[in-house]
Amino acid sequence: MRSSANSTASTRPTFDKLSLKNSFSYKELLEIRKKSYRNGNWKKLSLEEKAMYKAALALAKLRGRIVNFNLVQRVKEIVEELLESPRVKLMRFGRKVLIEKLKIYVKSKQFELAKTLFFLRNDVNFLMYLGVSAKSFESIG
Repeated sequence: MRSSANSTASTRPTFDKLSLKNSFSYKELLEIRKKSYRNGNWKKLSLEEKAMYKAALALAKLRGRIVNFNLVQRVKEIVEELLESPRVKLMRFGRKVLIEKLKIYVKSKQFELAKTLFFLRNDVNFLMYLGVSAKSFESIG
């Protein structure tokens, strides 16, 4: 059994832990790039984003770790795009739909419906439902 696979699995940044990161190591950036090659998100980056990521990877290789706050924030935005799965995309779209509906309900003074939606804002299943139904409706019309 490979012990290196277990040790790298614990160091992999997940999407939830990404907001707490304040540095990136060379191994992490290399792993994220490999994963993005596999899931196809690397192709979706702009040329500037690819260049920024490659420069950050080279700097991390040279120094071992990136700790500059501004660079880490920029790389973090790119990493979020690279690690984005279809589920995360649907949840983001569902959250966008939820915010639009909340604005409509508050504007039309339907506060009970707005209150119900506000309580459901963190429900993953509800956000997925909104995202899937909105995407389905978008592709039909």
